Amino acid sequence: MGETNLDTTLLNQLFHNYSTVELVNTERNLAAFANDVYNLTDADGQKYVMRILKAPIPETVQFEAVMQTMLADGHIGTAQYLKLSTGGYVGEQNGTFFTLSKRIQGTVPKTASLELVRNFGVTLARFHSSLEGLVVPRSKMQWFDPAN
Repeated sequence: MGETNLDTTLLNQLFHNYSTVELVNTERNLAAFANDVYNLTDADGQKYVMRILKAPIPETVQFEAVMQTMLADGHIGTAQYLKLSTGGYVGEQNGTFFTLSKRIQGTVPKTASLELVRNFGVTLARFHSSLEGLVVPRSKMQWFDPAN
């Protein structure tokens, strides 16, 4: 799947797999690179992130959802996929596959500091502790695996 440029009407159709509330603002996130990503705001003011999956592999997304839960249980702020009307995490409409999560508020640091580096290290340690014992199954989505 190539790059997508979905308008608000099409994004609303996809979003309605989760909620009947209308979207009032949609913006493509140009910083994303693995998938096409849209920042969404609904009429109730709730903010979401929709990923348009370039390689829709539901079992990979399901595994990511397990990891998200483990990280959240370890008190690490992370996106959480939302279950769609189908009961799953991957939606599909007319060949467009997507996930949806609530947007996490925050900012990107503009400069590095010793405190930022320390906090990064602490968070990374908590990340590793939270995922301890997790066995990652083989997946053709694991780009870091030399066998792929």
